[in-house]
Amino acid sequence: MIGQGCDLKMYNDEDGKLAIPDDIKDISKPIIGYVGFLTTIRLDIDVLVYIAEQRPQWSIVLVGPEDEDFKNSKLHNLSNVYFLGKKDPNELAGYIKGMDVTLNPQAVNQVTDINYPLKIDEYLALGKPTVATKTTFMAYFKDHTYLPTTKEEYVVEIEKALEEDSPELQNKRIKYAGEHSWENFVNKIYRYIEETENN
Repeated sequence: MIGQGCDLKMYNDEDGKLAIPDDIKDISKPIIGYVGFLTTIRLDIDVLVYIAEQRPQWSIVLVGPEDEDFKNSKLHNLSNVYFLGKKDPNELAGYIKGMDVTLNPQAVNQVTDINYPLKIDEYLALGKPTVATKTTFMAYFKDHTYLPTTKEEYVVEIEKALEEDSPELQNKRIKYAGEHSWENFVNKIYRYIEETENN
């Protein structure tokens, strides 16, 4: 489970100096965002369309390259949806910092249901309230994320995430994500090897 741990050093803003890129900085808030490859193999376009249509006062910001389904989707016709395109990996943390709520609206299938979602660690490492489709694996994050199962629940949970966010919750998310670094994973492996050798 932790075997998919990631290096979260670039998703660190302890000194508050992480820059928010210009192309997201001036978008009206609240910004509800996703960072990653926009592909229907993993993501549910209908959820994003529903959120955007139900809450036109929210800005839906999508950062990442698109597959053909996304390029041809209704999302491009909605005035509160912003496609910012593919970015350099070193810039992604800045985009996440500029978001008020982060999303992972997964399409539930055999690939996504048991997949370790690295982006959740990245979102939480920056303290962001995170709303993600409830899957078998997302239950692992249940104490630190909001886990809707329907598009209707997505709107409810995003509203809750916006209302409840606080410095205290942000610090808890950052601490939790920090437990999932490669360094911690390697240390757990070494401890396991030592325990095995001693038995």
